[in-house]
Amino acid sequence: MATLSSSRRGLFPFSTMTGIELFSTILLVFVCIFVALAIGYLVYLLFKTKTRLIAGGLDDAKCKKHYDEDHAKSATFYKVAGVFVNTLIGVLFTGLFAYSVYVNVIAFDEPISLASPKVVMSGSMSEKHKDATYLVKNNLNDQFQVYDIVILEKLPDEFELKQYDIVVYTIEDTQVIHRIINIEEPTAEHPGHRWFQLRGDANPRADSKPVIYSQMKGIYRGNRIQYVGLFVAFFQSALGYLTFAIILTYLFISPFAERKYEIVIYTRLAEIGYIEQEELEALKYHTKYKKKGQDEKRP
Repeated sequence: MATLSSSRRGLFPFSTMTGIELFSTILLVFVCIFVALAIGYLVYLLFKTKTRLIAGGLDDAKCKKHYDEDHAKSATFYKVAGVFVNTLIGVLFTGLFAYSVYVNVIAFDEPISLASPKVVMSGSMSEKHKDATYLVKNNLNDQFQVYDIVILEKLPDEFELKQYDIVVYTIEDTQVIHRIINIEEPTAEHPGHRWFQLRGDANPRADSKPVIYSQMKGIYRGNRIQYVGLFVAFFQSALGYLTFAIILTYLFISPFAERKYEIVIYTRLAEIGYIEQEELEALKYHTKYKKKGQDEKRP
């Protein structure tokens, strides 16, 4: 059956988690924190090592080269480009991570009232099964693939649902998206409500049990986003959280480390007379006020 990206319990539902689920979630949080701290510490060690090499005069040639490149005509362009690329990467990964959390947080305890995205995690709606002749006969070509993001809309009234509509229903905390292939109107056995028989387009047979309206949470009307769901699903995994922690830590630390590294280089160059002391002081002054968010010019 075609399942969606999260159970109806949502993300981090502590009150309904089993012991092992709660333990795994807490462990994941601590691992992410540990990885972020470990990366920060490794960057610190690398910075200290480079600082000692520069202070000892072992990297004077590299320091001069760095200074000359930094003052070349093209340096400003590369600096701006670097800031732009880092910002773009940060925004992109933060957006993907936030979107993956948003998609996972959406719970289906109640029918949805607004359009909601979900990632398709299985392939039972990805193709037309050879025995599902009604798909060809009725020109039903609204299949979707694994890792597509499907946009689910508000469920219509029970008696407005039609044969061949694609709906989402929940069964045992799992969200399933299948097509209605038959509708049994109210009878003495089930007065007041209909029974819906559903089937995945790629499945050889219908779902084992009929579905009632109260199980349904939304309807799919053909709107989807292809391919992006793979990245969303990745960021919903433990490895995705670790990746985000690593990238975020790097993007946070690197600007400060680069600025400190530049001051160390300029200090060494001033010591050996390659630059004037005033140029070093100007850099320190600029860094000082940049931290305060003033970015003032030196008087």
